[in-house]
Amino acid sequence: MAINLTFGIPTYNGSKTILDTLKSICTQQVNDSFSFDILISNNNSTDDVIDVCHKYFQSINFTDYLIINNEFYDNTVDGNILNLYRNFSGEYLWFISDDDTLSTDESLLLIINIIKCHSPNIITCNYNECDFDLKILKKRFRKKEIIDTYSDNKSEWLLNSQFYFGLISSLIVKRNLVDINQIFKFYGLLSLHIPIALLSAANGQTVCINNRLINLRTGNTTWGKNGSFLINFLHISLILHKMKDYNYDSNAITKTIKINFKDNWKNIIKAKNEGLHFTSELMFEEFIVYKKFIRFWFLDIYLLFLPNKIISFFKIFYKTKYKNFINT
Repeated sequence: MAINLTFGIPTYNGSKTILDTLKSICTQQVNDSFSFDILISNNNSTDDVIDVCHKYFQSINFTDYLIINNEFYDNTVDGNILNLYRNFSGEYLWFISDDDTLSTDESLLLIINIIKCHSPNIITCNYNECDFDLKILKKRFRKKEIIDTYSDNKSEWLLNSQFYFGLISSLIVKRNLVDINQIFKFYGLLSLHIPIALLSAANGQTVCINNRLINLRTGNTTWGKNGSFLINFLHISLILHKMKDYNYDSNAITKTIKINFKDNWKNIIKAKNEGLHFTSELMFEEFIVYKKFIRFWFLDIYLLFLPNKIISFFKIFYKTKYKNFINT
């Protein structure tokens, strides 16, 4: 039987969480006419994550899985993502992070119905933010919910998606839509799933749904530490900036980048207080993507040049707000 969908799991030392991920996948309700498999890309893990996977699959007699090593040997998430994209066997690929889970046993059923009715190039979905024990943090719910969108206009999808494509586990893409050489142009920005999403949406039907199909663990990795908020949002903005070459509407790109820019000054302060030193390359990237915004010239650019020791005084003046900000 042909595989309809592949769950692609990038992992690095995920032994403490990946079992929850696998259980949430293997307990999905599906009908006999739909099949899925699991592809795991291992990024040179030093823990026993591979043994954990093998033992679980053997315990439930699940054989439709494959574990491969990151072919690029650079220990980055980009290598894992590209490895999954190059090797998945299904008609669709659903990326799932090794510390996330499907929120219910009917998550896949909804995706199956969308695929059968619309055959879209890409599907993005909403998610729950959870603590390490997968308890949903309702205070983290977005104030503005999206409207379910079915469109063949990529710019409309971009505006309505509210960065759901930014979360690896919210992304389901159709096979053979994006040339590997095009993806390689974005390699090294540590957000390779995003150009895969944007390029997949470039020609054809797109779907963005508000259903919370994913439970996202927060606070259990280095995400949000060591300047990663700043670097990640900057890299996303760089990727969006390049989408002009793929006929995305320039106004839609600017509006989406502006969402990233909103907290850029806070992220600069946070990153500098964590000891991140700003290189000329980083400053140039900030200039390239944020130069259109007036505040950049009156605040952000000065924060970039201020020494880290001076920046640390912002803690005094913004003690309460800053504390709340860095703990989110």
